[in-house]
Amino acid sequence: MNRIISRLLALLAAFLILTSVAACKQYPERVSFYGSSAFHRWPIEIGNISLNEVYIRVLGNGGATIGLPQNTDKEVISIKISWVEFYSKRSFVASFDIPIAQVTGSKDLPELPIVKILIGRHGEVVVSGPKNGSYEEIEILKVCGQRAPDNDASFAGDLEYLAANTNFNDPKRLALPLPDSSCPDPGH
Repeated sequence: MNRIISRLLALLAAFLILTSVAACKQYPERVSFYGSSAFHRWPIEIGNISLNEVYIRVLGNGGATIGLPQNTDKEVISIKISWVEFYSKRSFVASFDIPIAQVTGSKDLPELPIVKILIGRHGEVVVSGPKNGSYEEIEILKVCGQRAPDNDASFAGDLEYLAANTNFNDPKRLALPLPDSSCPDPGH
């Protein structure tokens, strides 16, 4: 009887070890990151983006596949982002953590985690990615950035350049409805 109990306990211990290892998600070495302005009607200019306190540069609707700096908290990817809204000329910052367990790759590249960030009106930030290695996209989190009026002046040159070299002020574009936002208008 003791042998049976010992074997059952050994099997139970092995099962617990295997399931706990399988449940742990390894911290990714690389991540595919996409930063995007909110819709065609609400352009933004991204200032700085940091992943785990290391700055990267993503331009406009561009993206980057980068080595992911290691984080002291292996359960999350920490992101900080600053930007200015073209039409309102208001700048914002947002800091948030994305749970590693919710970051997956696509069906084509399941080993490469994908993080998509869409920036909306009034400081809205929506983070999404593939659902369980598929083509279907799911929302991971939504936050409201904080108004950063001290940064407004640092974006003035970028806004002048964009006004002169883009179609952001095209009457057809301006006639489009404004995108909704889940964040309140922070005022000026």
